[in-house]
Amino acid sequence: MTSSEKNKIYTGKYKVTTYDADPYGYAKPSSLMNYMQDASGMHAFQWGVSVFDLFTEEKTWVISRYHLQIFNRPAIGKEITIRTWPSIIQSLFALREFEAYDANDKLIANATISVALIDLKTKKPIPIDKSFPHDYMTPARVINKDFSPLLKITETTKEVCLPVMLRDLDANGHVNHVVYAQWALEAVPLNIWSQFHLTSIEINYKAEVLHGMKINSKVQQVNTEDINTVTFLHQIFTEDNQKELTRLKTTWQKK
Repeated sequence: MTSSEKNKIYTGKYKVTTYDADPYGYAKPSSLMNYMQDASGMHAFQWGVSVFDLFTEEKTWVISRYHLQIFNRPAIGKEITIRTWPSIIQSLFALREFEAYDANDKLIANATISVALIDLKTKKPIPIDKSFPHDYMTPARVINKDFSPLLKITETTKEVCLPVMLRDLDANGHVNHVVYAQWALEAVPLNIWSQFHLTSIEINYKAEVLHGMKINSKVQQVNTEDINTVTFLHQIFTEDNQKELTRLKTTWQKK
């Protein structure tokens, strides 16, 4: 593909299928994240910087931070458009932006992720500048703030232990970033799902998880002054609770 055929902003079309939906008929948060993952992957393919391109150089991308905001949940059968672009480089990290629109061009969700370029031999981050085409960047942010530090849990509201399945793995051979969000949400009490809908999820990925492991997903409900809003702090640990794997924060709004 020539440079003239490449787009600095990638646009992908998706439809909410029955298997993408939750029990209430709306796209699961993980489905939105997967649409965004697909769009960013296709964009990277266009520019020759996908994980499969980088494997030939013994490099890969890993996600460090993720912030998703949901303004309106698309229902089964609805079509959505995902727009995505890499925005800026911050030290060893590159930021990528996402916008999701409904059929009426109304913004229904957005997200920003931070990714690092990893040397597969040393498992350490390496400078992005030399591997990244600068004409690939579009310096427009959708969430105009830095990633906030996420708090530890001080007491556990609920905890679930889950095995790492083969289906959880991605091309890097470790658990895909969307699965961490699924693990965290699995610990949210069922009555929250029936009375509230998720409006924001923030994730700080701390360690990779491999097939055969088991994880503990813990959640703490945080009191808020607004009775129409619920906030949860999440932490995911190895089965023995000796190593923290991920830290998250979710915000929910009354239906």
